[in-house]
Amino acid sequence: MSLSTLPATPSPDVGITRTVSYNTLEAQFGDGYSQRAKIGINNKPMKMSLKWSNINETEKDTLETFFDAHDGGEAFLYTPPDQDASSKWIVDGEYSVVYVAYQVYNVSVSIKEVFDV
Repeated sequence: MSLSTLPATPSPDVGITRTVSYNTLEAQFGDGYSQRAKIGINNKPMKMSLKWSNINETEKDTLETFFDAHDGGEAFLYTPPDQDASSKWIVDGEYSVVYVAYQVYNVSVSIKEVFDV
């Protein structure tokens, strides 16, 4: 099955937030010492917050249709601005739409990198 790609138009706003969290286990010992271990080989997934400001209704509908089709379980391809290659992402729980003015919208989404086969 071929993965779809996050629509390139419209482009997200400048100022994308990227968060990296490490997946580790930690064992606490009674003498005050602890030991940590990485979980798996892909233990550093990224999360990104994307926002599109002042877009028209057609662009908003394109994004909403895409997010609804990838409703948290379906992976898609996205290339972050500071990377050369695309990777797999999912919608991380929700997206939001703000009605700015007549047929003018702001759309925000949080996406999470996944390492599916």
